[in-house]
Amino acid sequence: MWFWISGWFFVALAAAGNCIVIYLVVKTPSLQTNTNWFVLSVAVSDMCVALTFFPPLFGLIFLGLTFDTTHAGAFFKISSTFMYCSNANLFAMTMDRYIAVTRPLRYVELIAKKVIFGLIAAAWVTPFLLFSLPAIFTNNHNPGYTMFVEVSSIIIFHIFPLVAFVVVTYHLLYFANKLARETRKMVAQVRFNHADDEVNVPQARDPSGSSKRRTTAMILLIITAFNITYLGRNYQCICLLTEACPCEGTLRKIINLALIANSAVNPIVYAFLKRDFRKELRKMFKLPKM
Repeated sequence: MWFWISGWFFVALAAAGNCIVIYLVVKTPSLQTNTNWFVLSVAVSDMCVALTFFPPLFGLIFLGLTFDTTHAGAFFKISSTFMYCSNANLFAMTMDRYIAVTRPLRYVELIAKKVIFGLIAAAWVTPFLLFSLPAIFTNNHNPGYTMFVEVSSIIIFHIFPLVAFVVVTYHLLYFANKLARETRKMVAQVRFNHADDEVNVPQARDPSGSSKRRTTAMILLIITAFNITYLGRNYQCICLLTEACPCEGTLRKIINLALIANSAVNPIVYAFLKRDFRKELRKMFKLPKM
């Protein structure tokens, strides 16, 4: 019973959080920025994941629905398609923010609005082309082809993003550490230059630096959540395809809950780390400024 209660909790949290994100971006002109178009697309895909993965499982057990839950069935193909759309959208948003943080002077040149919408369109179309269409022909009567499609999808939509996100995490941490060192050197130099004048040099606030730190923290949290979640998903897929390892009972339930929880994490991250979202959320719920 704990699995079903927890599952519905995460579904409700994912649906509510992502609906709020979608509503705010669509309704608020000030939120319609380059970053938030990616946020909107990720929110739509995450909501689709939450609604197409757990509720059908509940209906299978408690409502008497009958459908194939194997990799050859429609349930796996539909829910996996939206998971891969979420992965692709998250990858597109991460690359956009990575360029914004590490190449701020060239960002406007590299990422125009048409590029943003092109990346978002590609994030939705690619899973349908590389997984959904080939998966139409997978079934229990052609195990060789089914195995090829499943292995290909794992490499493209699981392993590649996992490796890419690890590399991005390393570079962002390196960049953040480098920026912190340079900032300390500048502050030390300013204090040294004014030491003889006995002038108290106040520490100026750097809105740009603060924004970069928040953006870096947001990306790192989202990437970390994805990596943890999809390590379990990758293990589950390998076990189902090869039958070389156990993935049943409590372990399988925890992995499935992590997939649903991952769809609910992103809106919470935005609420805490994106200043524009915090501002609009305070207005929406009439909360005092912190």
